[in-house]
Amino acid sequence: MKTKLLLLLSTVTFYAYSQTPIEDFNSAPSSTYAIVTGAITQDNSGATNWNFSLTPTAITSIDTYEAIATGSTVETTYPGTTLALTTTASVDPPGTGKLYTKNDTNVISITGAENSGLVLNYADNGLIGTFPLNFNDTNGTDTVSGTFNFDGNSGTFNGTLTTTVDAHGTLTMSDVGSGAYSGNVTRLKIEQSLNLSITIGIPINVGTATQTSYFYYDSTNANLVFRSTELVIDVDIPSLVSINETITTMESLLSSTLGTSENKISDRRLSLFPNPVKDDLNFNLSNDLVIGSITVSDISGRQVLKVKTNDRTMPVEQLNKGIYIATITTNQGILSRKFVKE
Repeated sequence: MKTKLLLLLSTVTFYAYSQTPIEDFNSAPSSTYAIVTGAITQDNSGATNWNFSLTPTAITSIDTYEAIATGSTVETTYPGTTLALTTTASVDPPGTGKLYTKNDTNVISITGAENSGLVLNYADNGLIGTFPLNFNDTNGTDTVSGTFNFDGNSGTFNGTLTTTVDAHGTLTMSDVGSGAYSGNVTRLKIEQSLNLSITIGIPINVGTATQTSYFYYDSTNANLVFRSTELVIDVDIPSLVSINETITTMESLLSSTLGTSENKISDRRLSLFPNPVKDDLNFNLSNDLVIGSITVSDISGRQVLKVKTNDRTMPVEQLNKGIYIATITTNQGILSRKFVKE
């Protein structure tokens, strides 16, 4: 039960040199991460630089997404949920965690989490922010509350969740399996402090859990290139469990549908504009690149538009408001980029 509780609370957190806005909280669908270790410093803020010397472990994780329909079992359990993130770790048997979020016109909040039969259900959702987020943006500290259940023990939690885009600069990371990384990033910081109570006849306060998470987003392709969580938990349930520990998890991006292998094309100054877009999305490419086709998918990976064209303009007014990924096939390779439909 101790291990399950730690995994559950960690799941809630799994889910940047220019001040480039963070367009979306989520990683790209099917992003794969190396679980890493290393002594790194993250307490700096503002305009800064980071140099992370990392050591990969034998474990990787992959993010997949599912769009949640209104009235579905998930949405009934976690009211308002629009997207489910499943993070699967390469252990035997595979370890999975789910993070449920609500996107209401780019206002993203946490509605719930599940891990190994354990459940966190936010009655008062945890506001992450209104995207895109810019440097110094904050949610102003949001009050959260809800219920949890593990090993047949039910209880309640309440506390605060604070998000801040607190830093931007150059991030350099050592090779953890797909080459060394160096790029400009914008960083999102999330701090959550919870009081935990359990019902044994009557509600009893059994401890606290605090967590600090950092998310680093690449300023060129919007990849979530690095994320970390420090969880400090102090729980004492008489005759059941006693925990007083600090757990740190760090993940470095290995591959993404936004594609580290596609950086050669990115270097050729392929860009989308305007972004956000209302009517026509334009593609700015160097003269030696020729577009063959363009596929547009929503954040859950569902294809919503595909055209075979060599034009550098594509109408998107028919799309609903939200975050999309445009995959552009050219004569020299494939590039995927995020854009926001207003």
